[in-house]
Amino acid sequence: MRHLDEKSVLGLYVDERLSLKRICGRFGCHRDVIRRILRKHRIPIRGSTVAFKPDHTVEPFDEQQIVRRYVEDFVSVESLAEMYGCTVYRIDQILHRHQVPMRKKADYARHRRQQNRARSPTAAPPPAVHHAA
Repeated sequence: MRHLDEKSVLGLYVDERLSLKRICGRFGCHRDVIRRILRKHRIPIRGSTVAFKPDHTVEPFDEQQIVRRYVEDFVSVESLAEMYGCTVYRIDQILHRHQVPMRKKADYARHRRQQNRARSPTAAPPPAVHHAA
């Protein structure tokens, strides 16, 4: 088995759209090894009929817009991938190319709490109770 470089595997699968079978042939490994790498990088596994179809939907992305939406609008990598119809790996590559630090899951929870605090009006005093005399 040749040395298995994960970046090469991802490039062959995502960018060159090779099938699992072809990638396994190149590296001399079992397809489960390749599947594990793809799952680790959250890349959806294509069915066999999709592997060799040209992807006519891929258009150049406005990378600055992706970076802005991630940094300023706090959109998650997964949501960006869904919005742009691409893989999480591709969004990760764009953010990495622009040297954007990746957020942790705890950052999203902290951001949601801050948003909720900003949206909720300050607590009004309880209504005065009038007693009939």
